[in-house]
Amino acid sequence: MTPDWRLASGLALAAAVIAGVAVAALRRLRGNTVRTALTTAGIGHPVVVAHDDDPALVDRLTALCVAAARPVRVLPVSPSLAERAEELARALPDKASEPADGTAVIAVATNDRERRNDLATALAVLPASSVLVAVVLA
Repeated sequence: MTPDWRLASGLALAAAVIAGVAVAALRRLRGNTVRTALTTAGIGHPVVVAHDDDPALVDRLTALCVAAARPVRVLPVSPSLAERAEELARALPDKASEPADGTAVIAVATNDRERRNDLATALAVLPASSVLVAVVLA
């Protein structure tokens, strides 16, 4: 009995296509909660989404703050994140003396479906002169 390589290749290809379609469907159903919240809040420009456990987080945020050339405001989305937001604010450069209109905002949030509305609401009430530059997922 010899293996039928065409049949095996065809079955492998069909299995790969089915797996790809399944993954795409799951991603579509699950969605990206942070991107959905940004869209809901009316944020149309690109925003960095970083994880709190990133070892280079402060360096990345510092580079964003320098590029924004605005005073920085770290915004906790919920009261439980206030301490982490304060830690990040202390680690970032003080740009309070920058001559600019508005502030560069870094939101500290959780990547949780139930908290998606909290992030969207916090971002929607920001003054028009503020610019969201990053969302940190704690």
